[in-house]
Amino acid sequence: MMGSRRKIDMLECDALVVGSGPGGGVTAYHLAKAGFDVLVLEEGPDTTIEDLLPHSSAEMNRRYRNGALTPCLGASKATYAEARCLGGGSEINSGFFHPPMPEVLEQWRAHTGIMDLTPEALAPHVDEIMSTLSIGYLNGAEGPASLKLKSGADSLGWRSQEIPRWITSTQAADGGWTHQRHGISATYLEMARRAGARIAAEHKVRAFTTENGRAVMAAGRRMAGYVTTGSFRVRFKRLFLCAGAIETSLILRRSGIKCLVGDSLQLHPMMRLIARFPDAVNEGEFGVPVRQILEFTPRLTLGCSVSALPHLSLWISGPRHDTERLIADHDRMAAYYVLASSDTRGTVRNLPLFDEPIIRYQSSGQDFQTLGDGVNKLGQALFAAGAESLFLPLPGAPEVTSLPGLLDATANFSTLRPEVSAIHLFGACPLGGDARAPLDPYGRVHGTKNVFVNDASMLPGGTGVNPQGTLMAIAQRNILQFLDANRP
Repeated sequence: MMGSRRKIDMLECDALVVGSGPGGGVTAYHLAKAGFDVLVLEEGPDTTIEDLLPHSSAEMNRRYRNGALTPCLGASKATYAEARCLGGGSEINSGFFHPPMPEVLEQWRAHTGIMDLTPEALAPHVDEIMSTLSIGYLNGAEGPASLKLKSGADSLGWRSQEIPRWITSTQAADGGWTHQRHGISATYLEMARRAGARIAAEHKVRAFTTENGRAVMAAGRRMAGYVTTGSFRVRFKRLFLCAGAIETSLILRRSGIKCLVGDSLQLHPMMRLIARFPDAVNEGEFGVPVRQILEFTPRLTLGCSVSALPHLSLWISGPRHDTERLIADHDRMAAYYVLASSDTRGTVRNLPLFDEPIIRYQSSGQDFQTLGDGVNKLGQALFAAGAESLFLPLPGAPEVTSLPGLLDATANFSTLRPEVSAIHLFGACPLGGDARAPLDPYGRVHGTKNVFVNDASMLPGGTGVNPQGTLMAIAQRNILQFLDANRP
């Protein structure tokens, strides 16, 4: 007996927005506000109604792609974490908000020839976004791990800063503080919904078809987790790809648009180390502390990481791992990170009939030299703050108890090529001033009349810090330029 055919849903809209993260949220809101019939499709689940403990295994499974551990192919080991949920990366990360860095924008202007990528031109967008997201500080609630980093930086004469976040802090009568996050799902997506946009989670767009240079229909799958439950098609007039550096490239390539697409993936290589102090410093329940050392940006950013016991166990694992000692001392331990800018470029490729991409990324010798320098500088700051010992991100490295020991342990850092991780992905489909880039200066895909990219894919290079502020400012710039030329 022949099996029954699965129903194929047929949908229609003026503007199809694929992806619901920072770029997709900004895009959908402004389109809906302008009167477009907007449909937002998100591959991942709607987790906004779920009670998921931040940085728990439950959150990793529900909000991250592949449990936050997706490998890259290459001689040097690299893994990346990528959101897969309604609201995208804004729902899972620290919520740090950095305006575009002037020196980074200057590099991009020189490289692309897009001359309006200036702090002055982007400032009105930055101001509006910061107001919408209620960007703010913790108002005196900076925790001990952050204050240790501040102390070390101050003693060395290095510039550090409490980074503003998508957060509102409220102090209770007893002096305690509560903190409310503001992700894209609760801000821009909700605003888009109120303006008339339709938003559907667990709808994965795989490809689209074109007629005479115009994209006309997208095809995809309805999902339950990673299981396909049905199919759908969407007819539209304009297509905005905001699915992230990996998925946006895959959708374009599956749709036959391959020239320069997925050829320039960039990321911020990261490494973490653990510091043990004589007093209690652990901020595990809070998540990511707020302090960063910005003395060396954009080349290096040094900051505090999640220090919950499972995360300490992850970063301290190896032959030196002592479970009983870790449990006994974890309140005196905190995780810190080194984030490096890199000019290294990887590739995004798709395989027929497979959803998972092939990501090739090979960290360069220069990348490891930069990371090694960052580990040394971070170690100096932590010892200056009173750390008793450090656990380094090097295979078989001993527990380090002094600055000379730190320098000895990292002397051959670039030749050891330790494993790196990344949480910021961008640049796989960058903006450009001419046909040598896959996008025009405002995100339209070359060779198409109505396909636009408005997510981290479009950034021309590394930001040196959390890219969301820069991404959202440029995304708003792009969509307002589109609206100036196109009205429903």
